Amino acid sequence: YFISFTESIKSWIILIVIRSLFSAVMHAISTGIFGAILGLTKYWSNIFRLPIILIALIFSMSIHSFWNFSVSNSETYFFGFITMILLISIFIQTLKLAAKNDKKIILNELQDEIKNNYLPEVALKFFLTRIYNSDYKLTRKILNMLVHLAFTKVKFKKSHGTTKEFYYNEILYYRNELNKFFEIIQR
Repeated sequence: YFISFTESIKSWIILIVIRSLFSAVMHAISTGIFGAILGLTKYWSNIFRLPIILIALIFSMSIHSFWNFSVSNSETYFFGFITMILLISIFIQTLKLAAKNDKKIILNELQDEIKNNYLPEVALKFFLTRIYNSDYKLTRKILNMLVHLAFTKVKFKKSHGTTKEFYYNEILYYRNELNKFFEIIQR
């Protein structure tokens, strides 16, 4: 591929740099945007989810096509750089949106757990501040369990039959284990 584009040394070097460095980033970003949108819509109803996923797929494919067009000759390289800056910005914003959505889900589910007296109020404070324990591994374990509990509750609400029973048992497990940890921490 690189050998066939040897109009000049300068254009050949530019081609190698753009295609080697920036193309890898473009592939990661366009795939990452699609993945982030999949994650963002993972608990949406299918009525809304499928069109958004299709739009995300078309958007990712369009990014790839535009990138290929923009770096196809030396007159359009500038558009390639602008595209890369735009892609990085879109990627960062999509990740921020997905993280904000996940945090909202976790907070809602933890507040529900506290309201129904399944977990103590310290659980929410622990999630928000992460300062209750100097033991890093234990802190990470508790945070992971809080997150898993929240998302398991969401899955439970959307499931049926034996899957629903499986998630219910998982919820009970997380509640039990978390209460043990919080009893230790509150001493």
